[in-house]
Amino acid sequence: MNAERYYFGCWNSAGHVLFEPLGRRSGRGTLHAQYYVNAHGDKHHLDGTLAPRRVEISGMIFCAGLLTADALRDAGGIYGDNELPQGCFVRHSLSNGFTAIQWFDRCQGDTRSGCNSTILLRGDHPSETLLKVLADDFPTVLENIKRGGPLVSQKQRQEPFELREVFLGKPA
Repeated sequence: MNAERYYFGCWNSAGHVLFEPLGRRSGRGTLHAQYYVNAHGDKHHLDGTLAPRRVEISGMIFCAGLLTADALRDAGGIYGDNELPQGCFVRHSLSNGFTAIQWFDRCQGDTRSGCNSTILLRGDHPSETLLKVLADDFPTVLENIKRGGPLVSQKQRQEPFELREVFLGKPA
């Protein structure tokens, strides 16, 4: 598969960055992959906006970047205790021509709330294809998930987790 692909997230330390296969930082020419426009015409950056969250009252799953500002406020906002457990991801077909899966992830070198990981693949693809891209092109990310954190840091180890697809509008 020769489609354009990226990992957006932390790589063994704090700070979300866009990476090419095998952990090479992407260049300035890849900004197109980091932004998308939702159905309401709002432009968003990837960072945490596609990871699944739970509406506190109903328990329904949503992603912050897909809502209007009013609906996001009503759902509990982008920050707070409404994150789904690490590893729960939603598949998205984005306006920038990429398919993305994103999940909350504190195993990549940053354990703060809101840390997330994203796999991006040019074109429209099923979740299984994106998970294969993760395993084949970004094995360090997958190893950190299975180990509970990067080899470079033994402090603040996290519980390892499994990646699992969840669906918008369904109870968490």
